[in-house]
Amino acid sequence: MGCTRALRAGLTMGIVLGAVPPILYAAPARGTPVREVPIQKAPARDVPVREAPAREAPARKGAVREAAVPEAPVREVSAIEALATELYWTPARMAAATPAGDGTAASPRGHVAGHASAAGRVAHAFHGVPSVGVLFFTSRRARDHFCTASVVRSARHNLLLTAAHCLYAYDHDRRRAHYASHLAFVPRYERTRAPYGVWTAKHLYVPAGWVRRGDVDQDFGFVTLRRDRAGRDIADVTGSNRLVPNVRLPAAIRVIGYPTVRYSAADRPIYCDTVARRRFRWQNTFACGGFYGGTSGSPWLWRYDPDRRQGQVIGIVGGYHAGGRRHDRSYSALFDDDVAALRARAEKLG
Repeated sequence: MGCTRALRAGLTMGIVLGAVPPILYAAPARGTPVREVPIQKAPARDVPVREAPAREAPARKGAVREAAVPEAPVREVSAIEALATELYWTPARMAAATPAGDGTAASPRGHVAGHASAAGRVAHAFHGVPSVGVLFFTSRRARDHFCTASVVRSARHNLLLTAAHCLYAYDHDRRRAHYASHLAFVPRYERTRAPYGVWTAKHLYVPAGWVRRGDVDQDFGFVTLRRDRAGRDIADVTGSNRLVPNVRLPAAIRVIGYPTVRYSAADRPIYCDTVARRRFRWQNTFACGGFYGGTSGSPWLWRYDPDRRQGQVIGIVGGYHAGGRRHDRSYSALFDDDVAALRARAEKLG
């Protein structure tokens, strides 16, 4: 699988921002319901339209060979910005934050438990797990948003995985792109409570293909987190999930995410036990109702252990149409050598 990726359109690489005022950047959208125009102009996630057949999939990244792209510096969040971020995210701001891409057409349908997928599966609200939480951030328009993110195993014990469109967004005309600011991770968030604290970013990494052309086949990104005030790394506090590329499908998975409170009145995370399948050449999918706005970045946990509350990450909600047009059909960019290379870069630079 790694060999076929040698022909993709761009090489994966980490991107680092320079220290800049926090409010000057914007995060991209996951095409889901809520209150803002989707940055990538993808159809709304939960508009009930018929899925495109495989032959209508977007052009895959192996279609054209491009010249190698030199590595860019990483976006480093300064200590001053990190402190400002920690002070910025009050319980009131967390409660008021909306999903990435807020403003896409919303489904008129109600609570999570009321909507099964075509396969009959529906997500259930629960009290969450420590290694999965909410990633809060501010857009260039100074609007507060959120996605889902998870802690993945790394040598430095400080690595977070989410969708690239939660970290880096194009303007509506697609001529300019911006990183999110005020980035903060709250593990096992529930109703404005942060039982494991608020963790701020140190570096942001997204693939070169996402930066250059918003490649949906590279819709994943990493964040390295700063230590807390007690000097601990995130994985030592919450535990972590192992990132495993190149897993053969179909595979049984558990997906955990944070939908907007508009469709989950409990204001708690949800989970769904379902099956990951190949959909397009570089995209995978699962069927389960309830994955509305806010679930971008939700980890697909293979071989999930309910006692340890950990598993192996083989995908995240994102990719095709920023995760899908409907709440009951979600997507992920294929996890192969590209995601492994980006993780290696993030681990090397810290």
